[in-house]
Amino acid sequence: MTSLAGIGVFALLALFGWKGSLASAKLWPAYFSRIPLGLETRASAVSEGIAIWPLGSLYRERGALYQKMASQCTSTDEVSELLGLALLDFRKAEELNPYDPEHAIGSAILLSALDRDEEAEITFNRSISIQGEMEAAFQSHSLLAKHLYSKGISEFSDKKTQLALNSFQLAAAHIDKVAELYGDGLLSRSQQAMRVGVHESWEQVCC
Repeated sequence: MTSLAGIGVFALLALFGWKGSLASAKLWPAYFSRIPLGLETRASAVSEGIAIWPLGSLYRERGALYQKMASQCTSTDEVSELLGLALLDFRKAEELNPYDPEHAIGSAILLSALDRDEEAEITFNRSISIQGEMEAAFQSHSLLAKHLYSKGISEFSDKKTQLALNSFQLAAAHIDKVAELYGDGLLSRSQQAMRVGVHESWEQVCC
């Protein structure tokens, strides 16, 4: 099935001249073939498109494909390698389009998955600055809260109580910010559950 991101790439390419046509010609079979093609084939097609026209949207698309490939791997080494490749692509997309929050969010999620916590938090905070008041669209506060909550649980498990407390406090601040912006009633079920879990964990560590 064609992804919405893939359709967006084609829509962007269609606005331009011969470069867009050449890049589209490379990408079209991978996304609109009657026989569904594998992720590696699609990533290869996007690579050919990048060689013709290195757009941020194409780097983001390939990075997302690498990320999906990693989610289907069972080898730890292969997962790390694919996540690393995905991160490189999202970083390049950031470089080319520094004011697109999706690129920073993608980088931050990958850094979190690679346990590069400090870099992940810096990047999540950058995405928050870029998105402005558009939390409903990009969810940077919510995603950072999720990262910090997971980090806090790991720290508490490792008996790093003060570090866990700090992480839970920060997670609470970010998920509470989402509730403040849009109201408790507009939080998704997963956001509501996370908010409850964060505050309960914070109280548990405090006491």
